[in-house]
Amino acid sequence: MSAALFYAGITVDEMTCRFALDDCETADQALAIVRRYGSLDHGYCHAGPPPGWDSSTASPTALHLLSNLLGAIDRLAATTPEVAGQIDEVAVKRARAFIAMELP
Repeated sequence: MSAALFYAGITVDEMTCRFALDDCETADQALAIVRRYGSLDHGYCHAGPPPGWDSSTASPTALHLLSNLLGAIDRLAATTPEVAGQIDEVAVKRARAFIAMELP
């Protein structure tokens, strides 16, 4: 299997990292995994907020943004059928379940 992954341009460490990231519950866990399996030449860190970010202003909540993103994915899948097969349904189901838990 590693030969097939090598020819596809995917290292075994990269595949291990991808599977391990699926089980992460916190950003710190994800960062530790990426540091373990990532390039030794790169210093990984949390991205932090984008420049100019002000959380005190009336900005949309993460839940609202996630809901908008799911709506955009649905519209894209409906208007462009060839894209529908590339959508990660597991991630979409997780996001929908998260929204359902958070809404009153």
